[in-house]
Amino acid sequence: ALPIWNRLHIKGEYFRIIGCTLLAVNSSGNIVFSQPFNTAEDVYEWHFQPHLTVDYTAPILARFIKLMRAAQSPFGDNNINILGLDVYDSDGNFISDQSTPSMSSIYPVGATQQHGPQFLVDGIHKYIDNDGMERYPLTKNAMGEYMLLDFGVDVWISTVALWNRVDFASTRIIGCTLSIINS
Repeated sequence: ALPIWNRLHIKGEYFRIIGCTLLAVNSSGNIVFSQPFNTAEDVYEWHFQPHLTVDYTAPILARFIKLMRAAQSPFGDNNINILGLDVYDSDGNFISDQSTPSMSSIYPVGATQQHGPQFLVDGIHKYIDNDGMERYPLTKNAMGEYMLLDFGVDVWISTVALWNRVDFASTRIIGCTLSIINS
């Protein structure tokens, strides 16, 4: 099974993942696995636990983890704004920090120290640090925006944990697609 972590702690917030699809794509660009989250029933299990496990044989051999704005947000806010992408290998080791993180854009322009791709892989899942500074990855408000982890070569992946925000920005994930892609 491939666990997907949706750590939203406010009652009812787990429904914010509705409209997203988990995809596994092979090197030819063919989708080999797709798990849509289109209805409340698709995510109901998240009400009882902090993650949802989809039926897929893990681990997966992949090079890239990509979160992409694939559809308009119903709220008109198309920034991608999460707290992190935690990736674990087949032995359960945290390997996100072994990837090269990148983003299609950083918003506002030039705010790398505050909203850059390094915050995708730092393992810290809060949007305000101990100094009171906001530090999280944030793209501009546009279709086609993405966040990407590149491991350089195919690696065995057993878990991908997407950490979403739980404040006003929690709906920004709606309309995004998470893809696991090999080279």
